[in-house]
Amino acid sequence: MNLGFDVMTIRSVHSAEERTSACAAFNDPRSSVEILLCSLKTTSVSVNLQISCADVVSVDIPINGNTLLQGLGRIYRIEQTRPVRAWILALEYTYDQVLQARCAKKMLTNISGTADYNPTAEDEAAWLTEAGEEPESRPLTEDELASIRDAKACTMYVACFGQCTPRHEWTDAHDLKAKDRLPSQAMKTDPRTTDISSPSPFKTKTGSSRSCP
Repeated sequence: MNLGFDVMTIRSVHSAEERTSACAAFNDPRSSVEILLCSLKTTSVSVNLQISCADVVSVDIPINGNTLLQGLGRIYRIEQTRPVRAWILALEYTYDQVLQARCAKKMLTNISGTADYNPTAEDEAAWLTEAGEEPESRPLTEDELASIRDAKACTMYVACFGQCTPRHEWTDAHDLKAKDRLPSQAMKTDPRTTDISSPSPFKTKTGSSRSCP
């Protein structure tokens, strides 16, 4: 079906030379090619598409979020002169939710384990206030400090993927509407306004943080 766009594809059957040629044609401002259709498996690494492209639409939900970030990084690179826009499409109440949850869990574990983040005094005060205690009334336990780090990691990954609720909470694969009853679903925010550098109210005991998909 012809939708009126000049489309080029990169598939797994294409050789390295063919892929390079396709990317060169897509990046050529004189080319009539408007859309490059490809998969994360074929173009998530070693491809530069930032010269003539600033928009990406992903309909492929990988289990590993780093793969998706690598794919988005094909256009968010040095020499990019325009604001990058990305749309990650998923269908609600389908297996897409399960894939998103698995991807989010891995990203949360990855960020929590590798990010060198130490809770600030403001973080600790916010935690105690959330627990109904006076700020600076006592030192936090190691488990509480770990919960603060997990909450910050959650805030980071939902902002990174432009979400407004934490996907790692979507653990019920048998009841796909169960996510609608999570406390965090009532806290939906616009991901474009999420400030991942500021302290956030912590609700890790119920599995939610300030930012939401």
